[in-house]
Amino acid sequence: MGTVSLLYHPAQEAFLNALQQKNAGGEPAFNRLCLMSGRRGGKTVIGAYGIALFAAKPNQVIWATAPSFPKLHDYVLPALRQAIPEDWLIPGKKGWSENHQEFKLVNGTIIQCRSLDDPERGRGPGLDALWMDEARDVPEQAWKTLLPALVDKKGIAWVTTSPNGYDWVYRTFWKPANEGRPGSWGVRYKSQENPALSKREIDDARAELDPEFARQEFDAEFVHFTGAVYGDKIDGQIITAGNERLVIPEWPNIHTTRPSLCTIDPGVDHPFGAALAVMTEYGMVWTGEYLARHLAISDHVAAIKKMVGGFHPQYGYDRSAKQVQIELAQHGIMAAPCENAVEGGIRRVQSWLQSGKMWFLESRVPMMIDQMRSYRWANNVSLDGQRRIKERVFKVDDELPDCVRYCVQLWPEMPDAPKAVEGRDLSTLPEDVRWAVERERRASAWVPAPEQGLGDFYQW
Repeated sequence: MGTVSLLYHPAQEAFLNALQQKNAGGEPAFNRLCLMSGRRGGKTVIGAYGIALFAAKPNQVIWATAPSFPKLHDYVLPALRQAIPEDWLIPGKKGWSENHQEFKLVNGTIIQCRSLDDPERGRGPGLDALWMDEARDVPEQAWKTLLPALVDKKGIAWVTTSPNGYDWVYRTFWKPANEGRPGSWGVRYKSQENPALSKREIDDARAELDPEFARQEFDAEFVHFTGAVYGDKIDGQIITAGNERLVIPEWPNIHTTRPSLCTIDPGVDHPFGAALAVMTEYGMVWTGEYLARHLAISDHVAAIKKMVGGFHPQYGYDRSAKQVQIELAQHGIMAAPCENAVEGGIRRVQSWLQSGKMWFLESRVPMMIDQMRSYRWANNVSLDGQRRIKERVFKVDDELPDCVRYCVQLWPEMPDAPKAVEGRDLSTLPEDVRWAVERERRASAWVPAPEQGLGDFYQW
């Protein structure tokens, strides 16, 4: 079949091994694989050799895809030509078709190359294997359009990309792999781990870039950017599984007498979202979420009532969806219209987060956490360079952040501001110094009661 010699490092080798790994039944052990690296980390090269592994099998239908035609032409096709030996192709013009952008192999396998800038180009035949290069730039809708093509043949899909924050690639490929979910596999490595790159060149480039951007581009880290609406303010407010009692003392049997709110973001061409918040002495705690599309209002209502359980929440909805309010009322949900001003609502949510009075239960609202992390401002500068009048958010995966925004505008109170530290902050001092200062404070504050002598009990 031909032999190719490679200089690759352990992460790339692990990826090729994972592609070939079988379970006890002889089926592929993984059907969703993710290789993430920094820039110039050898992602495209190793993705193409993954295609070659499958192309060696007869009568396969394989797609190699990229976010745009220029990237397909400049990166993917050269990598494929390097990975696929010439004698695998049918001789002559039948081996490569410029018009159809496809390779035909002597063993009956076809490799078709596609640009996914238009998600509709994801429609096609049943696939045995799919590769998406630089998936961070591929629209999520393109992946959703491609997904049915993998079903009938139990096709394997892998992505090679640099991270782009907590986007759909993170949620769909990296997070399941990182959590060890069956069928998912992932690896992530830095640019400098590529033996073909110079560390000095990377360090010189890093020095000229924003530190956060450099961490993403060279260290393959998931970072928050200035374009993120809430950024890393979310991370400190997540309550991990097993720690729910920190904000709900009676967990897991939450008192249904606690004040609660359920806000709804109606959708037809995008998911219908709803979320439940419970008010405790520690602030607003998000304990329930719901996302679905293309269902009748009655189906949404049934799911929302199941999520709400024994609570009797104040319901709220996007005030622009008047018809939805009427339909909800017909099914027993009396919802109040919520202010839907985007900027004002975001500022209010930020106040709750800044005060440390808004919490997210990881075990109950994982989709909300993902959407809040990836919620970002859209570009507000037009192509002609004229600044738009209003700030806008990127209207993808924003249903649950909208529910959060409606909720804080429906709730009449703002969180208390953190109390200012009076005098020196003792928590910043070494323990022996801290107690010495504390003793001085107590001695200075002591005043004997009039009827007591100096030897009696202290009063402060």
